[in-house]
Amino acid sequence: MKDIYSKHINGTKLTSLKPQVRGVVIHNDYGTLNGQQYEQWLYNREANGEYVKGWAALYVDKLYRLWYHPTNFVEWHCGNQYANTYLVGIEVNRTHPDAGLTDEEFLENEEAALQTAAEILYSYNLPVNYSTVNLHREYFATACPHRSWDVHVGKNAPNTRANQLVLLDYFIKRIKVYYAELEAAKRKEAPVKATIDRVVKQVKKINTTLYRGRSKSAYFDGFVDSQGAEVRKRTGNRVTGFKWTKKAGYSLKPGEEVYIFETHKGWGRIYTGNTTGKGSNEWIWLGRLQVDDIYKADK
Repeated sequence: MKDIYSKHINGTKLTSLKPQVRGVVIHNDYGTLNGQQYEQWLYNREANGEYVKGWAALYVDKLYRLWYHPTNFVEWHCGNQYANTYLVGIEVNRTHPDAGLTDEEFLENEEAALQTAAEILYSYNLPVNYSTVNLHREYFATACPHRSWDVHVGKNAPNTRANQLVLLDYFIKRIKVYYAELEAAKRKEAPVKATIDRVVKQVKKINTTLYRGRSKSAYFDGFVDSQGAEVRKRTGNRVTGFKWTKKAGYSLKPGEEVYIFETHKGWGRIYTGNTTGKGSNEWIWLGRLQVDDIYKADK
């Protein structure tokens, strides 16, 4: 599944910040587009003013995952003030009959959306339960998520609370599987394949060209972007000038978290502020870092 980030992730926002994120809503799009195709379709709706009809933060299928809008901003996905303000909308793509998907193919797209739900709940430190996992039809008179309902509850099954719980139980069960994998990865201190603040929230920006002297505590931290980051050694001195052409012999993988203790000409010293020891002279190009938390404000 390839992640695609719209211009809104780091650019202009359509709405204001949510007071708090309290959970997710699993939608079925009733469309034929995949996540890649949705990006331009949504931009076109913005251009002609139709975006006010509604949109969600994410559009997901087995091939593409479009992050259309930061999840910590208000969305127009449920026709309900509470849900729009506090819940993250995740659309399962290509659920219209004209998309021609078999139930097995649909389930692959749905599974990608449930994995995404787990990553979002994990990133906000939320549990997986009836409060945090929601259906559109709980908030609005709609058949959505129509195909999920047909597959897991039954075609033409009445919209009773008992039937809603059948579908919610299935969603929760599957989400918990991915959530447990994220927790296990964290315990092993392995790079977590979670879309943490680096993608699910508005990315923080810093001045990467500013010189920040070596510090015993980090200036900021962040996550390596999808291209990874080659680690370099700094050579030279203040008289002859510094270079970052010497390779350290390894690279950081996408999603790895690093702390920056010094910045110089677009490069950041990683891991430690010590003058000797592991990481004492290891740097990455800051263009590969999506800043998460800023610990020291620039003067």
